Amino acid sequence: MFQPVTQKRLTNVSLVRMRKAGKRFEIACYPNMVMAYREGHVRDLDEVLQVEDVFENVSKGKLASNTDLERCFGTSDRKRVVLEILAKGDLQVSERERQYQNTRMLHEIASVVAAKTVSRETKRPLPVGLIEKALREIHFGVQPNRSVKAQALDVIPLLRSQSDLDLERARLRLRIQIRNQRDAKAVQARLEPMLSDGPDATSESYRSVSGHPKTGNATLETETEEWLPGGALLWTVQADPGAFRDIEQIVQTETNHQGVVEVVSLRVLGEEPLKS
Repeated sequence: MFQPVTQKRLTNVSLVRMRKAGKRFEIACYPNMVMAYREGHVRDLDEVLQVEDVFENVSKGKLASNTDLERCFGTSDRKRVVLEILAKGDLQVSERERQYQNTRMLHEIASVVAAKTVSRETKRPLPVGLIEKALREIHFGVQPNRSVKAQALDVIPLLRSQSDLDLERARLRLRIQIRNQRDAKAVQARLEPMLSDGPDATSESYRSVSGHPKTGNATLETETEEWLPGGALLWTVQADPGAFRDIEQIVQTETNHQGVVEVVSLRVLGEEPLKS
């Protein structure tokens, strides 16, 4: 007599587990694919799920009943439940998987650092591999539950102080457009303490509009300054990324929101050395 199959035994799986109403539910995924799905790198469920179904216990191959799904999730639609567990469930990570994820995240952090910094001496990008090596040398520990970008921004000062890398945040190139001379002069007066040729360029006297003191080197440097007939100003500058909001707010305040601050380049690089 035919008996329905309620068991599917699987091996080499990553489990995602969720408890609801006192019941445990699991889905079976391919190793290393859950985080890739959650981070948006993979969208095809066939690449993530070994079986598009909900289990009571994956290791025993025991499927969850429709009755339990209806009671705990309010639906017996198994795909809907799978998607909820995949998005919100707890990923059960093996030691091997954890090492793989940490290695991958360290490389991603190094890639973001490389995209946001340059060599202080040459103003050229540093190789990702060199940054990754420095991260290992300072024993930087990745945090799986924090974003790659946040960790990259946090580690840049650590690399400057604890490693041999002579790096700095890459500067933005901005184009500031102001319609009349009066507003232009007012903006330049407000920004003067930030300029490399301003009287307070390397002092601690400048405070951002948010109230935080600016210290060390100048945060703004003029590349070109063009005064047009009628008093309009086209001003191209290099700026530290952290100063962008201050610059934009000053321009908007002094021009009654008529000025424009345009990001021309997210990373200003030095001249490429000539190849012999």
